[in-house]
Amino acid sequence: MSSKWDLDVLYADLMSNHPFGVALYRPQPRSIFSPGSIGYFDGFGAWNPIAHLEDHEDLQAKGLSQAKDKLERAPIETGIKWGPKTSADVRERKIELSSGLAPIPGIPVTASAVFSYSTDKDDGAILLTAPPITFERYYHSTPFKNWCKENALTILKNWEEVKDYGLWVITSVHSTKKCAINLWRTRRKEFKVGFDANIASLGQLGPNGDWHLSQTDEGWGEYTTDGDDQSVVFFGGLKFQYTWIMGKARSSKAFSPLCSLKCIRKTPSCLATPKQRSLLQKVKYLLYALPFTMLMCPYSRPPHNPKMSIKGFVKFALFAAHVFASIATPLEGRAGEELVQTPAGLFPKSNVHAVPEGAKVHQSPTEVKIVASNGTVLHSTPYTGSKAAGILQNITSAGASRRSLQSGYIAYTYWQDTGSSPISFFGTNWNVPPTPYTWDGQLLYWWNGLVPGDLGGILQPVLQYGISPAGGGEFYSIASWWLIGNDVYHTGITQVSPGTFLQGQMFLTSTSTSGGVTTYDYSSTFVGYPASTITASTTGVLSWAYEALEIYTTEQITDLPAGTTEFSGVEITYQNGQHPATIPWTAVSDPTDGITMTVLSNDGSSGSLLITESLLRKGLEPPAEDLEKAPVDNGITWGPMISSNVKSTKIDLSGGVAPVTGIPVTASAVYSYAIDRDTLKQVSGLPTLRGAPGRENVIATVADPENENESLELQFEKHLGVDDEDDAGLPDEEW
Repeated sequence: MSSKWDLDVLYADLMSNHPFGVALYRPQPRSIFSPGSIGYFDGFGAWNPIAHLEDHEDLQAKGLSQAKDKLERAPIETGIKWGPKTSADVRERKIELSSGLAPIPGIPVTASAVFSYSTDKDDGAILLTAPPITFERYYHSTPFKNWCKENALTILKNWEEVKDYGLWVITSVHSTKKCAINLWRTRRKEFKVGFDANIASLGQLGPNGDWHLSQTDEGWGEYTTDGDDQSVVFFGGLKFQYTWIMGKARSSKAFSPLCSLKCIRKTPSCLATPKQRSLLQKVKYLLYALPFTMLMCPYSRPPHNPKMSIKGFVKFALFAAHVFASIATPLEGRAGEELVQTPAGLFPKSNVHAVPEGAKVHQSPTEVKIVASNGTVLHSTPYTGSKAAGILQNITSAGASRRSLQSGYIAYTYWQDTGSSPISFFGTNWNVPPTPYTWDGQLLYWWNGLVPGDLGGILQPVLQYGISPAGGGEFYSIASWWLIGNDVYHTGITQVSPGTFLQGQMFLTSTSTSGGVTTYDYSSTFVGYPASTITASTTGVLSWAYEALEIYTTEQITDLPAGTTEFSGVEITYQNGQHPATIPWTAVSDPTDGITMTVLSNDGSSGSLLITESLLRKGLEPPAEDLEKAPVDNGITWGPMISSNVKSTKIDLSGGVAPVTGIPVTASAVYSYAIDRDTLKQVSGLPTLRGAPGRENVIATVADPENENESLELQFEKHLGVDDEDDAGLPDEEW
């Protein structure tokens, strides 16, 4: 084998003498690897699931279609018992224990029989399985071929690794609750296994039942599963290899030396519907074609991908643009008036008003007017107060639930002043964040704001990124907004650059009483930007304070800027000139999306808050796709793992050999591990072990006193005859 990761391929090849399909050197949990599973084996031999043909909801979520042909399952066979399965050249021999043979470490004297397994070849394999074996499979292969043809382009687009590793559709599995596997690449190896149960005579299939492994035999891996899950040890299926096509398709053998069948190269038109074929015929290069074959090897070499010419690339790019245009989801038309996204939520477009510079928004108990500096009423609308109250109620509850990444107040703090003196000043400083990594038409708002006690409005100096009803684009801009009743008012926008220092401030400039109605005059502005100033009068005192990040139409986390946004210099002043000693902010975050609001300081005259966006806090771009974590395998038992240049030798303690320093005389066995050349090794966090030609580190295998089949204790021995100075790198006390 050319790669050090080819043990799984070697194992599958050695066990191909059994008529059960492909043997898995790394048994897979049936929960993710069962008939109908779709996925691929990567370069390490690990299974990467994509979907399951019977999970229609998951298929739809991943943009894959359901199988149009009926999938017919065969009856499940559950009463199967196997003896040991070995590679073709492994010999099985029963050991007669009545001949005075010394006990074998790890195999109890109560074992019904002991068998020896050996070969004169350079490699061999053994599989032990606990009964019963479960066999599941589908009838027929045509439904799977048709499904792969229909979904080929989607799979190539969303799972690019399939181009290199191919796509497997699993059609049959043999699984068990417990198994043990040994694969060796050393000539004349011998292994001993003890069995409980009825014993088969030599020459038959072999013994059934539980087993006991000799503790003197290294290389075993044991696998168990929890609950109802099982480990798949053999599988069958269809492998679809995507191959680069230039001009006319060609036939060739599969890319693995273990695959004896030829792949049938299909033309590009097999991937298309009749409507699309005319487009495909105009394109000289199609990314991949789909040959079909049932292979007996799960790990094929990736095909060679020739380079595409510039002319071919341009043609393909035009074709890709057409495809993307055809699959894009159009916006739906609205039956009523167009709604626009403001910092206070969605409002009818006709309810959003630009306030000319120098004009004032005046609210009385019955109406809201825009009044020009010369006293002219530019706009008037009845005042009810219902719309704003309904929106803001949702963001003032301490138990507010998380909103989606695509919409809402995503990270914010709020606090209500209940004192006798109203808030007369609320200021916050922050820097314009970096430009987001991606532009998806997102609309982002950062602001501090004041809200009346009845939640009937909101005054806010707002930094935005994107296009709002006030204007904008793929850049940052600032404006002040005033929401009152069913209408929203805003100034014109002023473009600002990333890194610009902003000071968003709101003032209570005056109060007046007429006819028993008190009117409060407020203004909102960014210091140094007079065009961002809005003046508003209202009959309600603004007693709620907010700091917020608000996002809309964001498709991915990279639509947000990198780093953090700190609201600093947070200051609140009462009309009597006093500051609150502390502000008991209530902070609301979105931990699911990794976006948080943290109170760094709740000082009333110089507080600070911090918004973080997951990985972006460190300037890293997170993956655009979802990360799928495989199930944790925790039922694996391994013997010693050694590199290919290490030779293991069992030390015979019965020949008068002096006791080995540091290894108790109760040790069941002692092994010597020698290397042939200088090697630097690091073992399980221990100090570095310095190797030299001929030096040996001895490992003792010790049986657990309570369970002789469980637990191994490793002992590293200082080689006798090596002086202390030369052996300083070896652990003394720990082992």
